[in-house]
Amino acid sequence: QALPTPHATQKSLKPIRPLWQVEKEAILEARLYCNGSVVKAAALLEISKSYIYKKLKQWKEEAEEN
Repeated sequence: QALPTPHATQKSLKPIRPLWQVEKEAILEARLYCNGSVVKAAALLEISKSYIYKKLKQWKEEAEEN
């Protein structure tokens, strides 16, 4: 099945953002919602706490490079 043309989706849908951006926003928002608790944010997002720690470390290293 063919994908919809941009004209068909622009009026009815939000712009598509890169998955890395959606993931980062979800993790950061979940931590805010959980008062900074990685354990609670991980449970809320149904991911492991080690994955959140890994991503936080990655984002910190990327920020330090820039």
